[in-house]
Amino acid sequence: MRSTLKAVLLVTLLFATGCASYGSLEANHTTQVELSEGNFKVIATNVHGTSHGLGLFLSFFGIPFSRALDSVAMDDLMDGVDAEGKSIAIINVARERKIQNWLLFHVKTVEYRADVVEFTNPPAAAQ
Repeated sequence: MRSTLKAVLLVTLLFATGCASYGSLEANHTTQVELSEGNFKVIATNVHGTSHGLGLFLSFFGIPFSRALDSVAMDDLMDGVDAEGKSIAIINVARERKIQNWLLFHVKTVEYRADVVEFTNPPAAAQ
């Protein structure tokens, strides 16, 4: 009887404290640039940057915080781009957020993906 009660309590505890995972994909288009002329070339496609963070005790504490995760992920993305001395633009930016929740902590992952274009002949300045 006692071992059956312990087994039932253990199974109940395992189901009550399970884990969950969810994520979102965000794609924002805030700037509109006309790329119909032949003044650019695509220098990189599907460049990505990723950052991970750990939150403790039901999200009350997080290391690093969400803004820091975004910053680190974007820095990681830019590390894959040779931008020195070039006029470039990051286009088709997508931000993906994933959170895995466990009993006493959660793991956050932020990933940015984008394409990179280089402007070859900047338009003449308006006079």
